[in-house]
Amino acid sequence: MKIKIFLTTVCLLLSALPLASCQQASISAGKPAPDFELLGLDGETVSLSSLQGRPVMLNFWALSCPYCLAEMPYIEQAWNTYNNEESKLAVLTINVRDSSSAISSFLEYGQYSFTVLRDTGARVANMYSVDGIPVTVLIDKDGIIQDVVIGAFPNWASLDNKLTKII
Repeated sequence: MKIKIFLTTVCLLLSALPLASCQQASISAGKPAPDFELLGLDGETVSLSSLQGRPVMLNFWALSCPYCLAEMPYIEQAWNTYNNEESKLAVLTINVRDSSSAISSFLEYGQYSFTVLRDTGARVANMYSVDGIPVTVLIDKDGIIQDVVIGAFPNWASLDNKLTKII
């Protein structure tokens, strides 16, 4: 009986080794934000490094995520409130699944004007350790991650409270 338990334990430990070696580097507050380059719906390429000196909000989302869709009015409000010369907040939403035409239809229907980048291979989502959506990463003007919010913002006040800390 003891041998059976020992062998089972050894097998479990050995089977976990490949998983441990494939873990993503985790992101957290206080670490530099990984640079990336993605294509926007407008055809323009955007890189994080091109926004140096500006606070940045990254929001990872998809059309199939009801929580993502529920927070879109707050993302739009952030865009309208802080994407100006005074605060210079860059609001970048990163869609991880959908076609350009589906995203464009959604933006038109909802009358949203924020920037949407497409991460079709989830390369950037993997760089930022995004396992589920929505995830919002707040980066200060020096390129340092100040907060990682997993899940949707329940209201504008909760998002605004986070944004004022990086502006």
